[in-house]
Amino acid sequence: MGKVGLVGFFGWGNFGDELFLQAWNDQIGRTYECGLVHDMLEQPYFSRPTREVAQEYDAFLIGGGDLITPNKISPLYWNSSWLTKPVCIASVGVPTWIKSRSSDVINRMSQFFRHENVRLIWARDAESADWIVENLHPRSCVRVHPDMVFSMDLPPRWHYARPTVGVAVRHRRGHRDDFSAVERACGQLVNAGYDIVKIVLATGEVGDRDEAVASSLSISGEILRSESLPELVSKIGGMSAIISMKFHGTVVATAYGVPAVALGGTSKSKNLLRRIDRSEMLSSLDDDRMYEKLTAGMMLPVPSIVTDYLKSSAREGMDAVRDRIIEVVEHV
Repeated sequence: MGKVGLVGFFGWGNFGDELFLQAWNDQIGRTYECGLVHDMLEQPYFSRPTREVAQEYDAFLIGGGDLITPNKISPLYWNSSWLTKPVCIASVGVPTWIKSRSSDVINRMSQFFRHENVRLIWARDAESADWIVENLHPRSCVRVHPDMVFSMDLPPRWHYARPTVGVAVRHRRGHRDDFSAVERACGQLVNAGYDIVKIVLATGEVGDRDEAVASSLSISGEILRSESLPELVSKIGGMSAIISMKFHGTVVATAYGVPAVALGGTSKSKNLLRRIDRSEMLSSLDDDRMYEKLTAGMMLPVPSIVTDYLKSSAREGMDAVRDRIIEVVEHV
């Protein structure tokens, strides 16, 4: 039985990344043993030389998430040791809102992407694919499929006794965010007959920090904290709408057809909302029109034909990764 090394931001407890890990184990773990390449949650991430680590695997999967940044390069993701074996880069994005660039970073990343052992590249959106092609000049054709979380089998929707809106905020290191506009929007929702659930979209230590932020909100309503990813996903699915600082809160909500106001101007949120023709649902922490955007979104939900396409295209991406992994492992 072959062994595939999983390379990503796994183990810290971030909602989206832990969903990625579940997706890899569900899709690739059926056929091959999967293992996390890192054994430490702080730099240098490895307790022994990475060349030694690489020898334990037959192939590597890198992704997903915003792993391609124009101003810094991670020794966890873009480590030359992984290139000693076949590599698939999957469901990755570029945070193009970051304007600072390092020519050294881009040159080193280009060398990685152009290596003959990179057998597949899947960008999460067209904007990221264009940046990769224009700046990294990869040998492989860059596939475009939605975020891999759209490929996952969703648990049944949770049933709430009353119409419920979820609010997902997060701790941001070095920031003291003002949530006054979020609190005002939630007050309007309560007056309109909605229950509010402050949902913690993280587990472990990240969940502890995000829960502290959620607890500080002057919003009536329970805090939902769970170490179970299926429970968190199911409870988003049963909501009438969600307000989320977490990108994968928006992704999961969209997969269920639940309207989502995305807080923050990150590239990934802009690109997803543009793709589903809901750019007006992009918001910010100081947006006084948050309530109006949310209620308008609930009146005009994303059509099922759109969500069905996101799911089928993401599954095509996962099928392509699985087929390529099988091909390269069987020929090792």
